[in-house]
Amino acid sequence: MGRFRLGREALILVVAVAAAAGYVFWLESDSHNSIDIRRVGRQIDQAVNHRLEHAIARKMLVLGMDAGDWEIIIPMVNRGELPTFSKLIREGTYGRLRSMLKYKSPSLWTTVATGKMPEKHGILDFLSKQLGTYQTVPITNNLRHSAAIWNVLDYFGLRTSIVRWFATWPAEELEHGCMVSQWDAKHSKAALETKYAVYPESLSQELVKYTAVPDAFGIQKLQSVTDFPYDPDYYKKHKSGSPEFQRQNHLYWTIVLYQEDELAARVARYLLKHKNPDFVAAYFRGADGAGHCFWKYYRPINIENNFEVDEEDRAKLRDMIPAYYRFLDQKFAQILAEVDDSWTVVLLSDHGMRAQPDWIWMKFMAYDCNPLLKALGYQEWTPRGDIDWPRTRIGELQFTFTDVRKFYINLEGREKEGIVPLKEYEALRRELAAKLKSMRTISGKPFCYKIDLPKIKDPLTETRHGDIEFLPSSNVRQSDVLDLGEAGRFPVERIAFPPLHSGGHREDGIILFKGPGIKRNYRIRDAHILDVAETMLNLWGLPAAADMDGKSLAPEIVTPEVRDRLVEGTIDTYDVIPRKLPRVDGLEGVDSGVYDMMMERLKALGYIVERAKT
Repeated sequence: MGRFRLGREALILVVAVAAAAGYVFWLESDSHNSIDIRRVGRQIDQAVNHRLEHAIARKMLVLGMDAGDWEIIIPMVNRGELPTFSKLIREGTYGRLRSMLKYKSPSLWTTVATGKMPEKHGILDFLSKQLGTYQTVPITNNLRHSAAIWNVLDYFGLRTSIVRWFATWPAEELEHGCMVSQWDAKHSKAALETKYAVYPESLSQELVKYTAVPDAFGIQKLQSVTDFPYDPDYYKKHKSGSPEFQRQNHLYWTIVLYQEDELAARVARYLLKHKNPDFVAAYFRGADGAGHCFWKYYRPINIENNFEVDEEDRAKLRDMIPAYYRFLDQKFAQILAEVDDSWTVVLLSDHGMRAQPDWIWMKFMAYDCNPLLKALGYQEWTPRGDIDWPRTRIGELQFTFTDVRKFYINLEGREKEGIVPLKEYEALRRELAAKLKSMRTISGKPFCYKIDLPKIKDPLTETRHGDIEFLPSSNVRQSDVLDLGEAGRFPVERIAFPPLHSGGHREDGIILFKGPGIKRNYRIRDAHILDVAETMLNLWGLPAAADMDGKSLAPEIVTPEVRDRLVEGTIDTYDVIPRKLPRVDGLEGVDSGVYDMMMERLKALGYIVERAKT
């Protein structure tokens, strides 16, 4: 059998019978209702027949660096601290990558892989509500509704290896490759042995044997960077949320980040050396955590914000961010040593990092809007301060440092203890939306910036969106007081909490391409995170899809000698390509300790907070 899949007729047959074998399709949105499978089949036939004549890339390595920022990298390169980055810049084409700060890392990294807006691909946040429960759980691969680049390349017969990419658990079957999904664990053995973490499953023990990271690695790396005393029993000695608890908690999670990124590097090197892949994509998350936790020690004086920092603490912690960049520089050098000059290398980040701005204070606050919903008469609470769901009409479930608040109606027939009849659903949505839209502080400032009532086909089965999505105004401060009319006055401090971390996201990330046919030492003029997938497809000699949302950078970054080879035009969609995922319910099969650790990380980095009982 050849390396490439059959086109039109095979695709029609696959679509007709694959569902019975457990395969998942993406054709769920309105935009796909009119897809002509035969037409797409002909388009795929054409792409198969002509890919090699259009291809610039023969092999491709993608290094994803969460929160990588040129404002940190370039000064370190100039000081000679990052030789790997320096070489990539000299030999490649690079620039700023505009991101979308409305969205968080799981959404952005899935956009990198699909070329689509989060509303299309389905990964909208860190957490997702489980149908029929009042629980939010970390997002999973099942929620993605669009083909990722590895699905396309795998379908075309290319050997793909995916290493710890965001939102890839449970690992999906790749006919010509493997996937080590992104899952949180301090111990690499647990990360590799978690159910559905690795495909094929037989690869799991192979990786445990040859790539497992010693448990002491992270603490040793921390101790090589700082002599700030780390106390492993800090959570027993200090009150949660206290300054000392936060410092120790940030040190602990830095240890975990070193463990996990070391594991990603070892797995990527092993797969490159032993599995002969055509395409490798590996994700490294530690620079994001270091930036969030230690920015105030790295740069206490900023345009955005000035931090009060103990000078003794700063002397010991000011190098935490540069040290992590040096660590990743070394890891990337080790991975690049496994490939030769025939490989195309892509290095990118989902956003940058800067000081947490104080001039958009409320935008970065954590909200627990349930006390406000109670004051408006939509909730009742138990004597312990928990939501009393059998007497509650509307509630908020996830309490995150994110812009958009999601409110869920306690719908009868959808929720475990639902009390709102379906016939009242739409009227209740509009009633709350009107109240929020008209709400003012006692000084007259609007509390609401934007209200959205998502289009939901079947409220009884759909929980991907909130029933009401609310974006507070960034002009409101924690010290403000809301005027609720007959319900009285309501202090904003009851629902808004200041950020726990000093580093925040900058909109511009990084992008770099290097390899055969790529310009050297060239600055990309206008790159957006939506452009990455289309560019990679074009470099492979494949057309982008018309339902993607970006543009290809390939015409700008390739040399004049190969530009005429670039494929032109688009196909309708790649979302007809089936994929197979384990049929799991929520986090079925995942050890509760691993789940708890993932939630604790999101709390430590300030993405979610516990609801304060009243």
